[in-house]
Amino acid sequence: MMLFDFLCKSKSIFTIDKIKVERMNYQRKKVKFFVFLIIIRVVFCPFSQAQVIFREQKLTQDSLKVSYFNEPVRFTKPINNFFSDSTTESRTDSALVAWLSGVGERKPVVGSGEAYVGAADRLRHIPSILPVRIDRREQYRVSSWFGWRCHPLSGRTQLHNGIDFPQPLGTPIYATADGQVSKVGLQPSGMGLTIQVTHRDGFATLYGHLSQFEVKPGQWVRRGQCIGRVGKTGLTTGPHLHYTVQYRGRAIDPKRYCFLVL
Repeated sequence: MMLFDFLCKSKSIFTIDKIKVERMNYQRKKVKFFVFLIIIRVVFCPFSQAQVIFREQKLTQDSLKVSYFNEPVRFTKPINNFFSDSTTESRTDSALVAWLSGVGERKPVVGSGEAYVGAADRLRHIPSILPVRIDRREQYRVSSWFGWRCHPLSGRTQLHNGIDFPQPLGTPIYATADGQVSKVGLQPSGMGLTIQVTHRDGFATLYGHLSQFEVKPGQWVRRGQCIGRVGKTGLTTGPHLHYTVQYRGRAIDPKRYCFLVL
């Protein structure tokens, strides 16, 4: 009987020791695994190479304030990229746009007098004014902006490729840049009586729903010259001007090109 008790106790002690050994082995493996992870982290991702770089972001003159829109206007491309790749002329163009727009201080334009005249000439061929003359802020209204909308007549969702200015019948319409009249007449697309002017550097402007025109195809016009009158021809709910700006054949937001006031 005593021998049996001794054997039972020995077996239990052996079992307990075996469990302790397994636990110790598990702890050793766990420690080795964490040490391995730390070595990998130090070798492949050294903390000494971790850096935080802060870069100063400077404001540019490519953001102008529109006199009648009362909000910042950001160009689809920097202003100086529209004109020339020359560094001197690019600075001249940007300074000229800022000076004409009344933005910031009036500083001398960098470059020669010839460069200044050249920049002014190039700027005249880029749409930059409102197509209707507005004397008071109360007269300024927009019935439809550039972008996707529900067409008021068809009810379909489609891209509105311009801006609609509701104005009384007969209100004068002005060319927004120097250029050549390329089209005058009724458009089958519902634009009614339309005038299209082609400008330099891939720009073109379109004036729709007119009541009458005062130019003819092939005629050269100057920025600010009266070219027609507001009407309600074509598919329209009332008298207004539909104004479109195109760059290399693609319609772009005209609001970005109404930054000068004459």
